[in-house]
Amino acid sequence: MRIGNFLLTDFVVICMTGALICYLAAMFLAPKTQKHWVCAVTGFALDMYATYLMETYGREFVSNFSHTILYLHTALAATAIILFLTIAFLGVKRHSKHPMLAKYIFLPVWLASYISGIILIY
Repeated sequence: MRIGNFLLTDFVVICMTGALICYLAAMFLAPKTQKHWVCAVTGFALDMYATYLMETYGREFVSNFSHTILYLHTALAATAIILFLTIAFLGVKRHSKHPMLAKYIFLPVWLASYISGIILIY
């Protein structure tokens, strides 16, 4: 079944926006409950699914893109993935730097990746 350009790119944006909502929910829930990790992992799963869709089908549907923005987005996305995994590890170990890295390092890098992805798609 072939998915149209409009549907695929919009679905990816919906997944990424859902991931953003989950990441923000995790950040705001963290001081109140230890279950904030559920929101963070759900956001990461949505993020990875959207990344998979764009890596698998994206070039087929997004043809008018800037190579500079593509390389920037790829670098930011890879950095955000590594940061998420690092922060998850620190969270499991209950490291004191976990919240600071999540708020001030991961989230800005991920937001830059999100914005560059939106620019790339549209």
